[in-house]
Amino acid sequence: MNITTEVEEIELEVDFGEGEYEQISVDIRISADMSWQSAKLSGPPEDCYPEESECDITETKILDAFDCNGKEIKLTPERIAAISDALESCDFEEELWDAFEAAQEPDCD
Repeated sequence: MNITTEVEEIELEVDFGEGEYEQISVDIRISADMSWQSAKLSGPPEDCYPEESECDITETKILDAFDCNGKEIKLTPERIAAISDALESCDFEEELWDAFEAAQEPDCD
């Protein structure tokens, strides 16, 4: 199942090429291919298996970026590359699994 979610106000330290790191806040949209199979723990051992899950991030899109004073940063290709490099160290699986679980819930409108 493909899941897309938005994550706001991620705090990052980014080197925009001047050799000095700048504290910024970014909003992003993340897409991932996800799957989950519940465990089967009863019955004959040969029919049992553990829970399995997989989360492969397929796209990360930077929506907005702001400096430490809340001023919007113009997203040039160089700045997008620098922010993308800083985002590599972030783990967004928790947000993606929350979105995956919400997608599994029945719509009660």
